[in-house]
Amino acid sequence: MHHISILHAIILGIIQGATEFLPISSSGHLVLAQNLLGVDLEKEALLAFDIALHFGTLLALLLLFRKDLKTLIQGAFQKNSENPQSVPSRKLLWYLFLATLPAVVIGLAFKDFFEEMMTDTFSTGVQFIITGFILWSTRYARFSVLTATHMRSMHALIIGVAQAIAIIPAISRSGTTIAAALLLRFDREFAARFSFLLAIPALGGATLLSLDNLRYFSSENLLATLIGTVVSFIVAIGCIKWLMTIIKKGQFSWFAIYCWIIGLCAIFLA
Repeated sequence: MHHISILHAIILGIIQGATEFLPISSSGHLVLAQNLLGVDLEKEALLAFDIALHFGTLLALLLLFRKDLKTLIQGAFQKNSENPQSVPSRKLLWYLFLATLPAVVIGLAFKDFFEEMMTDTFSTGVQFIITGFILWSTRYARFSVLTATHMRSMHALIIGVAQAIAIIPAISRSGTTIAAALLLRFDREFAARFSFLLAIPALGGATLLSLDNLRYFSSENLLATLIGTVVSFIVAIGCIKWLMTIIKKGQFSWFAIYCWIIGLCAIFLA
């Protein structure tokens, strides 16, 4: 078939919303789910549908972190005498910019290569297993006491490189960035917060880079796509809040077991 059913759109919206911010890779799950459900769209049309689902999760981020974004924007334009928080806000904005650069460079250079990887079930399984090891490594992150005031440019670049690695479909973006921050000894809450703020330009940039695929989008898929986007938005809000709780409890590494299981299943199914 060359259209996507509303049921499939809802299922994929749930998967996208649940896995975009949980450290288990949304792209990898979408690849597996689309193959298992038999979603038979052309590659470009499928990527256009995925863009819409990612847009839903981006809106969830903008809603939940609107206060942080307001503080960052105000701090960027206010004088120090007007707002004592303008200095740390400008610094954090600078670090977010630095951390975004590696993914931008690699994403532009290897965009087509990574898109090809999004249809290979076997390589997706291998990538899930790698994500599992990245998450498990956070069990060895001890004495995580650094906060936003301790961040330096080198820290931001290291986290940015971790995010760039996660352009590979089944390598989790939130998993690699939060793991990198924890291993750099940042406290759990800041590690998660920085990762979520970093996701805003990452998701926005990835959406812009893939906009050319929208020309392959069919009007007959419009309703299903809108429903999938709304579902991904609603589910993402709940999952972001839940993940913040999980991280604060120090249970982040347990997602590794899930990634190993799903990775082995994907390899077996391939």
